[in-house]
Amino acid sequence: MKHVFLAVAAMTLLAACAPRPSTSVQQAAQAFGLIGSWATDCSKPTMPGDDRMIFAFQPDGSVSLAFDNGIGGGIADNYTFTAGQVIAPDQIALDGVYGGVGQHVVLQLASDGRLRFFENRDANGRVLVQNGALASGGPAQWSTKCH
Repeated sequence: MKHVFLAVAAMTLLAACAPRPSTSVQQAAQAFGLIGSWATDCSKPTMPGDDRMIFAFQPDGSVSLAFDNGIGGGIADNYTFTAGQVIAPDQIALDGVYGGVGQHVVLQLASDGRLRFFENRDANGRVLVQNGALASGGPAQWSTKCH
């Protein structure tokens, strides 16, 4: 009986220590429904101050986030996310780089399908968004997925 108990305890310990299958950032983004174009109002043209967010798969396995400001069809800014995980039914955490600085981002999905930055802090410790509020003041903007 003692040997059975020890065997079960050993198997339990091994199972707890075994590496868990990881989800790629692309799998997490796909599962969350992130890939595509998002805007505050998809029926209006993209313009400065009302950028369109474009999440896309990249050939290297990352997920990019580009902000299209509508000026000459140009992309204003670009994030590259290399790690990600759905942390709740309404939240995805993404880690990557923006402007050469590491970023940790949590995006939140509302029950009506709108998306916003819920958290964003960089590797230097600077908090840009916390609990859905911009560090500069005011709430983070909600966006709707454009089809």
